[in-house]
Amino acid sequence: MNYEESIEWLNTIPLSFDRENKNYEFKLDGIKAFLSHLNNPQSNLKIIHVGGTNGKGSTCSVISSVLQESGFKTGAFTSPHIKDFRERIRIGKDFIDRDFVIEFITNNRSNIERMGLTYFEISFAMAVDYFSKNMIDYAIFEVGLGGRLDATNVLEPVVSVITNIGYDHKEFLGNSLEEIAMEKAGIIKHNKPIVIGDKNEKLRDLFKSEADKKSAPIYFSKISREYKSDLDGPFVQKNISLALKVLD
Repeated sequence: MNYEESIEWLNTIPLSFDRENKNYEFKLDGIKAFLSHLNNPQSNLKIIHVGGTNGKGSTCSVISSVLQESGFKTGAFTSPHIKDFRERIRIGKDFIDRDFVIEFITNNRSNIERMGLTYFEISFAMAVDYFSKNMIDYAIFEVGLGGRLDATNVLEPVVSVITNIGYDHKEFLGNSLEEIAMEKAGIIKHNKPIVIGDKNEKLRDLFKSEADKKSAPIYFSKISREYKSDLDGPFVQKNISLALKVLD
């Protein structure tokens, strides 16, 4: 099996979940079992977990850039990709090695099919394994959908991040901002810091309440100055400020 054949097989797998099935039940059992099969490579990683509605990708990018400039070997898992699957998994500016993709799929195909994993779960597990085997200093993982029952939420991060809350995937996450925020707040971990970028006071109170339940230190970012950036968009300064607060 070569790289093209590996990706062709991967493209036959459901992307993440059955969007037409409103009764779809999110579970973490499958990805937990598969990571266990891989000997739980996530246990070797220092993880930064980034969730929210908008700005996750740019926040991950800023965090990664600052860590790299500081001399840390840094991995990043983001989605979706634009042209090449390998865009999802990077160490520094380098995409995942083609041979690793081939080897991972070849070695794990039967287990993947038996467990019924999704495309997102496969790519996520591949990233975890790749980062672990390359002994990186920090791994940044972007949440796929929601938070509480997203595959990435099996991770134990050193810090979690929620960029902001907006209306997305209402059929799965809830019809109100408060309901959606509760799903996103699912990435808050016991005794691990959480950094919030959202400015909505009502939602901030909700996040603070959830953090208090888990004895998680909570921090809120604010724009204190304007930063030069190659990134464009209305939320760039906000996301840069958030990323720097994470690294503070």
